[in-house]
Amino acid sequence: MAKTLSFLFLFLILASCFNKNPNTECFENRYPFQGSPDKADVLNLSYSLKEGKVSGEYNWLPLEKDKRIGHFEGVEENGIITAQYYFEQEGISDSTQIQITISEQKAIVKEPGSNFGFKAEIMRINCDQ
Repeated sequence: MAKTLSFLFLFLILASCFNKNPNTECFENRYPFQGSPDKADVLNLSYSLKEGKVSGEYNWLPLEKDKRIGHFEGVEENGIITAQYYFEQEGISDSTQIQITISEQKAIVKEPGSNFGFKAEIMRINCDQ
């Protein structure tokens, strides 16, 4: 019995590693340094959608500056995500509301208020990249 349970547990762990969420979307922009294409600033966004609820990550990753790393939670309606974005930048944690408009080719991220001036267009990529 214990051997069967151990096998079942191992099977479930391995299955979860290969189970890609079909409701995950990924977006990324790379801004290579002039003369050094292997070095780049990166802006990325990914999220999962389930029953109208959204959770994801939105990160600004400059190579030689402080990063902004965060996650968001919200709702999606008619291709527009409204979410609360929780992030850390320069050692300070903060949050703001963001709006993400999704199209076939890109995501447009903006902040309805003017607290942080978020505005970006990020191109869709294959999540396996």
